[in-house]
Amino acid sequence: MKILLFSGAGTSIELGVPGMEGLATEFLRYSRQWEVEPKLVQEIIGNTLDIEHLIEELDRMCLAKSSLNSVGHTIKVIEQAEKVRAEVEWFVQHTAERITAEEAQLMWGPVLQVAKTTEITFVTTNYDRAIELAANSEGIQIDDGFEQIAGKETAHWVGFSQDKQLPKLVKLHGSTNWFADNNTDSPKKLRHPMPLFGRSVLSFEGRQLCSALVLPSREKMLTKAPYPRLSQTYLNSADHCDLALFVGSSLRDAHIRDAVKSIAERVPVFIVNPYEEEYAIEGAEVIAQHASTFLISTLPNALLTKNPESALRGAANATTSNTKGILSTVSKLLDVNTKVTQRCLAIDILDQMGVTLPRMQVEKLLHDNSSIIARYALGLIPLSTVKDVLFDVANSCDHVSDPAFNEDLDILRKLISSNRQDILAPVNQLPSNASPQVSHASDCKETAA
Repeated sequence: MKILLFSGAGTSIELGVPGMEGLATEFLRYSRQWEVEPKLVQEIIGNTLDIEHLIEELDRMCLAKSSLNSVGHTIKVIEQAEKVRAEVEWFVQHTAERITAEEAQLMWGPVLQVAKTTEITFVTTNYDRAIELAANSEGIQIDDGFEQIAGKETAHWVGFSQDKQLPKLVKLHGSTNWFADNNTDSPKKLRHPMPLFGRSVLSFEGRQLCSALVLPSREKMLTKAPYPRLSQTYLNSADHCDLALFVGSSLRDAHIRDAVKSIAERVPVFIVNPYEEEYAIEGAEVIAQHASTFLISTLPNALLTKNPESALRGAANATTSNTKGILSTVSKLLDVNTKVTQRCLAIDILDQMGVTLPRMQVEKLLHDNSSIIARYALGLIPLSTVKDVLFDVANSCDHVSDPAFNEDLDILRKLISSNRQDILAPVNQLPSNASPQVSHASDCKETAA
């Protein structure tokens, strides 16, 4: 199965990169703090709170300068606009670098692991390096069109390979570590990104490098390498995929939206956002989840089934009351330095949301040094698409010598063997011995005390 996975700004918000409204709000505050023409910024932003709107208006003002100069006029407000435009370009790049490798791995690692056995093309309009950081942490090689950068500081654009074993990463608007040779326009990728201010250039290895990001109102950049090839690769993936997923995107870009409509006429399309927005894409189904819930749990588990489309459709039809994603909860759960009580509570939260974790993470919890954590982890097994495999792992882990763990494992065995959906309640909600008053939660508190 060939899968197209498109990610927008919503996949990075939980990682600390603000969306369009958040960026506008932060930049307005930044302009006041550093006296970057705050009055002009406020007048342009108005009530829209949209960073793209701000950049587009600034570009229009800056473009008028040459025309005014040709007739002998200059206007102070245009000089102010140029000043703000230089600041906002740096600000967007700088903000996109907030993501940590640890959180990126939590968010994207499970999907990248599945990509080892499933042909997935990752497409994004995000500038941040979340997917690249996660792939590096997982030890997974991805194909972004540049030569491998290992052991070097720069990488040249070579185009996408034909190796289907390598997941493709198509960054339609560039990346914070992409630059262009000021003389040849040839694209370069640096191992150490450096946000540039305005028209600043970076002198490196005898070359003058400038920013290569496609910011709003910079569509002319799309005609320069590598952007035509990126667009072509995206459209080719759209034409040949068997399943398409659009996560955390408002689908505002016309060429992206048109491709989505075309895909939906041919194959299943799922749009993932917590607001149940389908953006008038006929034939598309909506999965009402935050990006982290979908990428960490729903998608990896679905891709491990014999029929991923059916599993995803089940998620689309499910009623949900999820008010937030699971990234922070999973982070707390997997942190062995966090108190056992808090980690237990994290598993309880996942249970209440009806969310499980990928196989590798559940296995890690089953082998945790704390038998309490291992017992709670049993509650993640019934919702897993590989519950039989995980049960075997639990049945052979060191904690089977713990009577309480073994007792709960026996309860789980009966649940799985009976295959009765009405009793597939989270195991950690069940009594851990003959007394219904004694639960895992109380055991956890007593142990911590």
